[in-house]
Amino acid sequence: MATLEEYKQLKVQSAQQRVQNWQVREVILHGNNQPWVLARSVIPQALCEKDFLDLGNKPLGHLIFNDNRFSREPFQLLCMQPTSQFLHAYGLPHMATIWGRRSVFRFQQHAMMVAELFLPQAPAYRENDVEQ
Repeated sequence: MATLEEYKQLKVQSAQQRVQNWQVREVILHGNNQPWVLARSVIPQALCEKDFLDLGNKPLGHLIFNDNRFSREPFQLLCMQPTSQFLHAYGLPHMATIWGRRSVFRFQQHAMMVAELFLPQAPAYRENDVEQ
């Protein structure tokens, strides 16, 4: 289920609008055989039944980043102190902070949100090896 904060970002204001069907899609993206990103998307059912009908296990980004009908609003930086339940649910080691980003995409009258949380093995946490 989408959270109240996600509905707020999508500008869904009334309880009646929140009753509208939404799909929440969560995937873990891997690199070098390590989990790097937890991606969470909140998508209106109308898009799932038409434009994303054959998405299956294909990357959502491949569709929305290569289709100029989708416009992206600015990124928002996320900083999360994960609970032990969250870490356990995703099989993650203890982390004090998880960083991420999210943005809302618009297509016709629809809005959808994509959030990416960078997991401990993600390159985003590696220190630069640049000599000074």
